[in-house]
Amino acid sequence: MSLRIRTVSERCKVPSATLRMWERRYGFPSPDRTGTNYRAYNEHDVEQILRVKALLDEGLSVSEAITRVRSAPTASISAEGVKRLRDEFFRAAKAMLEGEVENATKLASQGLPPWEFCQQFALPVFSVICDHLDIAQEHMASSILRQHMRQVLSLLPAATVDRTFVLACPRGDEHEGGLLAVAIRLRVLGQGVVVLGANTPASAIGAACEQRDVCAVGLSFVEPRTEAELTEIIVEVRKVCRDVPVFVGGPVARKQLRAVFAAGATYAESADEMLESLIQASTP
Repeated sequence: MSLRIRTVSERCKVPSATLRMWERRYGFPSPDRTGTNYRAYNEHDVEQILRVKALLDEGLSVSEAITRVRSAPTASISAEGVKRLRDEFFRAAKAMLEGEVENATKLASQGLPPWEFCQQFALPVFSVICDHLDIAQEHMASSILRQHMRQVLSLLPAATVDRTFVLACPRGDEHEGGLLAVAIRLRVLGQGVVVLGANTPASAIGAACEQRDVCAVGLSFVEPRTEAELTEIIVEVRKVCRDVPVFVGGPVARKQLRAVFAAGATYAESADEMLESLIQASTP
């Protein structure tokens, strides 16, 4: 998806004039151009701009920050290498070899940038884990993977913008892998994130909204629910969170969009879509 300079400026909290100046003076960033000569940025451009901004906040000069971002190493694991680690993860999990599951996950999390770790390792594993493992194996392996995702999240730089998202799995939903991936993606994009985790009652979500200046609540629905149950939970969360927008994702929400919209929530397929919707809603 291509992004216009106004959207990038809003997401990164860097004035459009500054982005143009960086491009003119340092050749950074280097967005593509449309047929009508408008700048067309991509998500990689956004991530690099946010990294430069974080380094500027640490006291580096513009030239130093851009040089450091440009020289940062890329992923050290090939696509084939990531596949081997996923295969090793499942082989070890089936044998209940906790240490080897830990090692495969550690190699992936340390050898890939945070969002690539989610895209190439964590999310593909979660998408098929129930098909490959029995309940004991799945609990052991998914627990290790979630621990590493939380560690990756904790090591990301502090937010570079003043938006904060509250993310939760609603009551009765224990599957927080996708939720953690959304949190990592938002943090990579410089957003503030509060992760409440699995099986979160509406009262706790409401309390988080009262204690922080929250721009949106994100709910992940994975456990099967009827339309009535889904609607009840969303309405309850919207009530305690008052004017805070509620975004809903996950496979159950995807299958029951009518209930999502009837309850007054917005469906988002990804963290990027949720963020883009918020920016568009707040832009006059």
